[in-house]
Amino acid sequence: MRPYTKIKSLIIGFSFALVMFECNYNPKELVNYKDSNHQFRIEVSKKFGFINYSKTSYGPDEIILENTLLKDCLPALLNKDKSLVQFIDQEKGDLLISAKYENFNKLTYSENSKNGYIKDYEEKTKETKKAFLLELKKALNFIIDEKVSPTDKYFQLIIKDSLRNVNQTRNVKNNKTNNSNITKMPGSLNVDNASIVEIADGLSYLYKEEGKFFAVKNNKNHYTINIKDIPFDQLKTHLEKEIGLSYVPLNEGKSSLRISKIVFNE
Repeated sequence: MRPYTKIKSLIIGFSFALVMFECNYNPKELVNYKDSNHQFRIEVSKKFGFINYSKTSYGPDEIILENTLLKDCLPALLNKDKSLVQFIDQEKGDLLISAKYENFNKLTYSENSKNGYIKDYEEKTKETKKAFLLELKKALNFIIDEKVSPTDKYFQLIIKDSLRNVNQTRNVKNNKTNNSNITKMPGSLNVDNASIVEIADGLSYLYKEEGKFFAVKNNKNHYTINIKDIPFDQLKTHLEKEIGLSYVPLNEGKSSLRISKIVFNE
């Protein structure tokens, strides 16, 4: 092959690669709106290949999503564990969302209030999430169908005890200094610097025949643990020894969970 032919081939190949890359990150703007109370912008694109950057931020005054999968942001907006949010159409969960929602009714700080704020920070954040979720449902044309599910195959992760041994002290950190790293393979789960919610998600994958794990909410701790070829009847002992976590089954017939089913209107 002549030199100029090689160069031409490289240019064609590079151009094709650029087109493929742009197809992945060519979002469609669904909403761009502003009034006296708030402003919001929502863009959506289809996932193609590897997502090399993603950002989420949820606060009382604004919500920011950048290259965030719908199946990752909806549980956060609903304040639910991932296992309790299910997509009827699994492909819809892989839609990439980029959005910004700003609430002009800012959280007001006051030295005279009990906790420093006129309105509780977490409560205001929930209200902002609810308002943004309403706009997201309209933009993507989906509804959330709440179903009550029996809990015979659900396990709730709990903090068993304080850090009392060497393993727990080494494997549990109270602040997040690095990104979490989770590797899932048949028969094994390797978790590094992960939250309790991420632990639950990994255990649901590894022990899917036994049931689903969930955590009611995150705590400040981040955990490192390796689970490989451990039978289910030995899992609880391993979790307690290594990271001070355990789990309890929810009693069948005596309690239930509300499952949020995401249904798109075609």
